[in-house]
Amino acid sequence: MDSFVRLFALYSEITRWSIIRQIYRRADIWWKLCLWIPKLVFAMSSIATFLLQAWWVYFLGLLLSATMWGWAFENARRLVFAEQSHLYPERLRYFANNYQYIRYLQFREVLQENYAGCVKDALVFLDQLFDTSVTTPIAAHPLLTLLFGAAIALFSGVVTHWPVGIIVMVQLSIGVCIYVSYMVLGVIQTHQANLKEFKRFLIWAANEPMAI
Repeated sequence: MDSFVRLFALYSEITRWSIIRQIYRRADIWWKLCLWIPKLVFAMSSIATFLLQAWWVYFLGLLLSATMWGWAFENARRLVFAEQSHLYPERLRYFANNYQYIRYLQFREVLQENYAGCVKDALVFLDQLFDTSVTTPIAAHPLLTLLFGAAIALFSGVVTHWPVGIIVMVQLSIGVCIYVSYMVLGVIQTHQANLKEFKRFLIWAANEPMAI
């Protein structure tokens, strides 16, 4: 258990947010401007969309700024982690989701510098932890499912009395909210998902030429 606790503490320091902060901090001045200007335009367009008459112009600004930010972020990420991409191009492409392999490389580096426990003991304990887990996802609770269904039914009934312009605006706003939520939720994972990823990191580390 002690090895699991110590190693999981090291893993917890290398979050997805930490990778994003590294990209913002280590990018050169040009890419920092490309990252921050679209966010400013997005915020201003979000306010203007609901306050001014020509809302579709500002909504277009939302879409363009979000697209520009995504392009700038991807290019900044490639430049910041160019060395890792050169050393492990196939691995980084395959395990690109949530910057997984980049985070593993940083986990491995911390593990080499700060030996905190036995990887094999942690893996054994982790298997036992999965076998005895009793956590139920909150989103799967029947009460929440009922409430979500009731909210959708109520919203559908109200929408039928709205003008066409308002309906289009709401639909586009929902699309933007889904896009932003997808980006945010892609960074946030459940504790169970983190444990599974932690197990993957331990398995990779156990097969590395390290004194662990």
